[in-house]
Amino acid sequence: HVTAFVSNLDDWTGALPDALGWECLWRGPVSREHLAFWGATPEAQPAEASGDMLILGNPGADRGHLHLIQLRGVRQRRIRPNVAPWNTGGLFDANARVRDIAQVYGALTALGWRGLTEPTRFVFGPFTVQEVLMEGPDGVVIAFIEREAPELTGWPHLKIASRLFNSTQTVRSLDRAMEFYAGVLGWQTYLEHDGASPAPGANVLGLDPETAQRVVRRVRIVHPEGENDGSVELIEFVDHPGERYESTSGARGVPGLGLAALTFPCADVRALGEHLRARGHAPAAGPLALTDYDGRSQLCLAVHAPDGARLHFAQPLAPGNLAPDDLAPEAEAP
Repeated sequence: HVTAFVSNLDDWTGALPDALGWECLWRGPVSREHLAFWGATPEAQPAEASGDMLILGNPGADRGHLHLIQLRGVRQRRIRPNVAPWNTGGLFDANARVRDIAQVYGALTALGWRGLTEPTRFVFGPFTVQEVLMEGPDGVVIAFIEREAPELTGWPHLKIASRLFNSTQTVRSLDRAMEFYAGVLGWQTYLEHDGASPAPGANVLGLDPETAQRVVRRVRIVHPEGENDGSVELIEFVDHPGERYESTSGARGVPGLGLAALTFPCADVRALGEHLRARGHAPAAGPLALTDYDGRSQLCLAVHAPDGARLHFAQPLAPGNLAPDDLAPEAEAP
């Protein structure tokens, strides 16, 4: 799933789920243990701080949900103050498929979302698609993609917008990012695409036509098994530097506003943590046992990829499968 921190959960209720064909799966308080996992340590987190979470999802889908967290009692700044795609750092967007891109674009525009461009048709590797990047509250960007060719199959729950299935990270060096994802995590490449725009015209990234024909974009989509469902898309704008937003948290360790983390299943979080440390990528948090909103216990670990994107890995736990170090220290009463 994808997690974002927002200033007001109510911005994401009401007409928005209806516009996307999504539903509210859960709404409730965020535990102190979860706040601590996000880096809100006793030294950095005021005692009066608290939070609530809203989970949105495509009905029938068991993954690809959007977890939205609103904190109270803290000050936050945006993770990516300027959402231009060529700015590096953190997570640029999350992706969903749509049946009718014009319908979704119109509905979200009416709700105050802003398209970085209008829906744009282009060829990406073997696919012909229409896509639009929409900026919602607090700089959360979601890319909505309508597949035109080849025909999209295997998405039975897609009515208006699908579950989230991919997320893009703009990186300063694709080679450095691939060293982490392929070399350290062992992920496989689903798609490779290098090149500038072949002809003048609109492009989904919002580059002016001259720049689009000059600037090469190096793209890799990676996934633990080389698939495009639960994948990460890496893009480097060659010789086109933008702003740099490597940090995923604001002052005093409080998470920033916007897209904040991707969570992936993991068979052995402890082993992953040891492997990351051995390869020079010390986890940012965990392993730590956390109780999810539905009462399930998971062993969780966080690590930052190059350019600051935060990744979470979660392992379901059976009762009794805990080591003492996996438990969060008991929080002091406010």
